[in-house]
Amino acid sequence: MAIDHLIRKGKRISGKSIKLIWEESDEFQWAVFIPKKYGVAVKRNRLKRLIREAVRTNRRLLTRPVKIALFPQPQLVKPDFENLHAEIGHIFEIINTST
Repeated sequence: MAIDHLIRKGKRISGKSIKLIWEESDEFQWAVFIPKKYGVAVKRNRLKRLIREAVRTNRRLLTRPVKIALFPQPQLVKPDFENLHAEIGHIFEIINTST
């Protein structure tokens, strides 16, 4: 995944707790970026697991292959799976309607 190219040229969508950069691709690829300022490794890994599961369960909503980079917003202090799942699902629907 050419992260530099994706970050420079990709389209941006910001939600309440997630910022997402995406571009069309030949295959579905995605990555999660969580800075150390988020907290200790245990907190960062838990957030990664929650986001991974939310992406996995919402992936069927995407109708075309895309490259995605996910960045949790700093105000996401106590991650909640239901909210993350709903927000990522909503963002994926926005991607489907974009050209």
